[in-house]
Amino acid sequence: MDQQPAENRYGVAFSEIRAVKLVDVDGDGLVDIVTGKCFWPRGPTGAPEGNAPAALDWFRLVRRPVRLCTAVD
Repeated sequence: MDQQPAENRYGVAFSEIRAVKLVDVDGDGLVDIVTGKCFWPRGPTGAPEGNAPAALDWFRLVRRPVRLCTAVD
């Protein structure tokens, strides 16, 4: 991931992704990516952007051009 959302085509940026799950979220038969990060992963000074809010993002696989990332929480 880049430092700023505008630096990548998906419009998201966050540090230290904690988990990745491949799952068909929207029931279209295509496997999507769900990932996120937690708040304060290693204390106040232990992680880049450690004080940034937790994030849960869904990267939807599609067969046509559309916005691919949806912030879930």
